[in-house]
Amino acid sequence: MNIKGTITYRKIVNQGYTPVWYKTNQGSIAAFIIAKGRKWMKVGLTDGRVKRVRMTEEKYMTAWTNKSGRVA
Repeated sequence: MNIKGTITYRKIVNQGYTPVWYKTNQGSIAAFIIAKGRKWMKVGLTDGRVKRVRMTEEKYMTAWTNKSGRVA
């Protein structure tokens, strides 16, 4: 993950990642999908951590939209 400084929607899209809202037990957090595999995917969180989660967790993710309402 090569994003420096504050993580923004534009930086995530320009790096080629998919921005999502990830619903957890602590509430919704902004995240981005780095890579997808057959069973696992890497998800980057906006606090700088990278988590490896199962593909079934994708049902708890919704796509971000930018100011114009478009999905990346």
